[in-house]
Amino acid sequence: MRFTRPTAVIAAALIAVLAFTGCSSASKTRAGADTSTSTSARADTIVQDVVGMDGAQAKDALELLGLEVEYDGGEDTVIIKKNWTVTETDPAADTVLPVGSTVTLKVRKVDANATLDGLTSGEAMTFCKRLGAEQYPYGFDVKSFTGDGDIVVDDHSVRVSIDVEVTNEANATKRERMRCEIGGTRDEPEVVSFTVGE
Repeated sequence: MRFTRPTAVIAAALIAVLAFTGCSSASKTRAGADTSTSTSARADTIVQDVVGMDGAQAKDALELLGLEVEYDGGEDTVIIKKNWTVTETDPAADTVLPVGSTVTLKVRKVDANATLDGLTSGEAMTFCKRLGAEQYPYGFDVKSFTGDGDIVVDDHSVRVSIDVEVTNEANATKRERMRCEIGGTRDEPEVVSFTVGE
């Protein structure tokens, strides 16, 4: 069968278009396969809740999950990590992150004489004395501690047990035991309990 010149030109053009479309389609498929492969190769992990751990424990726990760790000690430099307590993480616990992401640990220096909220035993004692002076306006004097454990610092409160001398309106004095527990912060202390006597 013989083709005329215009028919041959059209046939050649049609073959070229089909060939181009086929290459383009194969190229897209190949690119799509590459993208799919790289997406599935990315691993995710979940940020563990490390609030309350010391800085070293928190670092170990997060690094086991494939995460990097940075410290935020405010104006202080974090050197000995176990001497710091984690108060917050950025991002927060249960956040899904790609392996290799960085988690910032907000930390505060561990103080054996302070609660996690920053209330020190000295500040709690001052507040207890103030409460005693309000309850016994004629006289309230701290006399002595008796034995170990008279001031106990817990995570969120300070408990004080101490002998005091109280004076009444008739100027009579009596030795009693004060038991006082203070929570809250140094700026906003809260009375958990306060008793003088039995």
